[in-house]
Amino acid sequence: MIVDVKYIRKGFNSGFLAETVNGLTARTALYASRFSAPSRAVLVIILASPNSIFVEKIENLKARLRTDRPQLASVGIHCITKDEIPALTCQQVRQMLVA
Repeated sequence: MIVDVKYIRKGFNSGFLAETVNGLTARTALYASRFSAPSRAVLVIILASPNSIFVEKIENLKARLRTDRPQLASVGIHCITKDEIPALTCQQVRQMLVA
């Protein structure tokens, strides 16, 4: 499993998410070819503060990426706030990584 964690304080652009997901896809393919084993990629985006505009923007970008590039559908993309981290249970983290 390849996990990429990004921390966003002030904002981002759509190119950030596309580049990150493309990089994860490339690393997953490299891992699979190198070790002859399937791998899963997960991107966890941590927001410094709860900002519904960022969450909505990320969700829209996720949907657009999955529509425009179906090969990226296997990449798990999750968005949480910094304040949510201490309250996360092991089960929630597991679901984030597996779902």
